[in-house]
Amino acid sequence: MVTGARQSEGPKPGNNRPKGVPQAEADVLVLDYLTSHLKENPDITRDAIATATGVSGGAASAAPAWKALRKRRKAKAKPRAREVPLTDAMRSAIPNGCKMPDELAALIEEQEADEAADARRPGRNH
Repeated sequence: MVTGARQSEGPKPGNNRPKGVPQAEADVLVLDYLTSHLKENPDITRDAIATATGVSGGAASAAPAWKALRKRRKAKAKPRAREVPLTDAMRSAIPNGCKMPDELAALIEEQEADEAADARRPGRNH
């Protein structure tokens, strides 16, 4: 028996989890899965791919095929107009008798013109 020398006693306790699929193999699995299943399910999710192929969610996300699909989906997505209804406080700030579209648009236009004029005059911060 040698004192002070390390002896290899196998894997450390608590480190018994199975090793994941190597990234290169995961890339191929994800590409094959997307090639065969994307037409029948165009809204497929990363988690569905990970479950079906047996790779981790992170490995599926890192696969070039998944990144290309996400980029294509993002390019197709149309930004939605965000409409926020006026609150009671906002409605109370509108002058009585103000015709919404015309007069309010004129007031906004006037305010923007004032702000543009102020921006052209440097040194006038009040």
